[in-house]
Amino acid sequence: MNKNKYKELDSINWLSFNEKGYILPNDKLSLSILEKKAAVYIYQNILNKREFYIGSTGNIAERIRQHRCSANKGKICTKFYICVRKHGWSNFRLGILEYINNDELKMDKREIIRAKFDREQYYFDMLNPTLNILKKAGSSLGYKHKKKCE
Repeated sequence: MNKNKYKELDSINWLSFNEKGYILPNDKLSLSILEKKAAVYIYQNILNKREFYIGSTGNIAERIRQHRCSANKGKICTKFYICVRKHGWSNFRLGILEYINNDELKMDKREIIRAKFDREQYYFDMLNPTLNILKKAGSSLGYKHKKKCE
């Protein structure tokens, strides 16, 4: 692993999870602070720091809940969810790579979406996430996930 390439990850305030995928209450950054904030985020396997997933969202708190539910139910089989089920949520951590500040910029919805995908692609190109299926930032809407987990 190229250490310079991942140097930016050292400055992240990481959030930890319990075994069910809920953010631990002693973390400095609570879920309520994240409510309705647009961001580019990273989930990293703490057992193997080379395994990580990068995503972007218009509401980070809601997206954390969606990931937790999807991984725990086992109905959607992506590399990320399979890895979470294998190692457990308590072996993952979450960091915010960058907030997309739509309030100050007075951006409309299309501009926010474009901005978050642009910034997500920046981190894809820089860090090469191993647990993402798609290597181009954007919605996976319409992507055919495996129906049955292996």
